[in-house]
Amino acid sequence: MLPELVSTDANGYKSVAYVNVVPVLVEALKAEHARVNRLEAQVQEIETLQGPTDGLTARLMQSEAERPTRK
Repeated sequence: MLPELVSTDANGYKSVAYVNVVPVLVEALKAEHARVNRLEAQVQEIETLQGPTDGLTARLMQSEAERPTRK
């Protein structure tokens, strides 16, 4: 995934430049934070729309319950 972080010394030993992982992780966290913010905004929008819908559903159910039945 990040081959540029791996180096090989003269004896063939591999090492990882972990300090160079930090900027990659920071950018990943920024992307995740933006995604969470978008999802929170969508949830808030759904909750805003759901309020009136719940009221209408309750009124419809009450109306159905009060309606005389036909025989």
